[in-house]
Amino acid sequence: MQTTNRLKIAILSTPSSEHTQKWVNFLANYPIDILLLGFSNAPNLLKSHFPSKDITFSTLPHSVNFQKNSFFNISLIYTLILMIKSVYQFHFAIKAFKPQLLHAHYATRYGLLGSFLKGHRPLFISFWGSDIFDFPRKSIFHKWFIQYILKVPKEVFSTSHCMAKEINKYTRRNINVIPFGVDMNKYFNSTKTLKPTSSTIVLGNVKHLYPESGTDYLLRAFKTTSDHYPNLTFKLLIIGEGYFLKDLQSLADELSISDSVTFLGQVMNEKIPEYLNMMDIYIAPSIKESFGVSVVEAMACKIPVIVSDAPGLKEVVQDNISGIIVPKKNSTAIFNSIVTILENKQLKNKLIYNAYEKIKTDYNISKNVEQLIYFYNKHKGK
Repeated sequence: MQTTNRLKIAILSTPSSEHTQKWVNFLANYPIDILLLGFSNAPNLLKSHFPSKDITFSTLPHSVNFQKNSFFNISLIYTLILMIKSVYQFHFAIKAFKPQLLHAHYATRYGLLGSFLKGHRPLFISFWGSDIFDFPRKSIFHKWFIQYILKVPKEVFSTSHCMAKEINKYTRRNINVIPFGVDMNKYFNSTKTLKPTSSTIVLGNVKHLYPESGTDYLLRAFKTTSDHYPNLTFKLLIIGEGYFLKDLQSLADELSISDSVTFLGQVMNEKIPEYLNMMDIYIAPSIKESFGVSVVEAMACKIPVIVSDAPGLKEVVQDNISGIIVPKKNSTAIFNSIVTILENKQLKNKLIYNAYEKIKTDYNISKNVEQLIYFYNKHKGK
């Protein structure tokens, strides 16, 4: 395709986010020139995260990041200073790049910036979760803010139908659902060479460590499982970081399972498939979840999954068909489901097969990105 036919897209999103890295890098496989605008304290690492020559950057440090300085939680004067500084720098980057449209990921931060920066260009806004499930419930001002933001873009996107339903509480407009898909080859072709031993049964989870992640219930279920099978060796891998880490480490000590639990912290996105393929069962005990990205990735690795009945997880997994669904905040139910998978090989194989087929059909990133590019082409330059 000739250069003149290439799309030019400005994406406003946090560069350190694994979701940003996945989407931007996959978009770069297509005839698209990308300008990534966002907040980063490590701009020197950007090229390692985004190796394509078709991706350029304009970043500001986290000191002006609206995630830390939420719009209605600091003084109006300081908010305006931060806004002016970011709009000023990003405006000149956009002017030089000349994108055909802007796509803001995360409505309350980058959606606001996009509304100031778009000029005559089309603006897309993608909601990610807490920006619609939590933010508008903080006060009437937060609700009005979301209602304003929803009036600005040409298109609004959600990663799940349950999130789209939540967005529609604040607008009557159509919400496009495009999931965070997975690269089927990247996950399915991974080897299990990192697995400790063939006799070790590895359970695992990938999630930011907050109380809403339900990881404490996983630890309790792991303790019960280890006690139930005293002649087997179990390991628990927990990937992610967050302020709840010390509480979880203390709980592991209290349960006397610290030697069998590994808190790996944050792992580079490209390494996630390797760690997933170490696991025999993936468990997502989230209390709140708008979409289970890591669950989808585990299913793509042909790993049986156990998930809570949080709305975003029930949308991905069908109970006893492509995984097992358990009630939230229920470590006993998690334990019982682990036992079921370990002792019922026929069911385990059925869950794995059905899950992988569902991922191929609904959550293949190639199909998901092509859905997005359809909208880019529909609105470019309008």
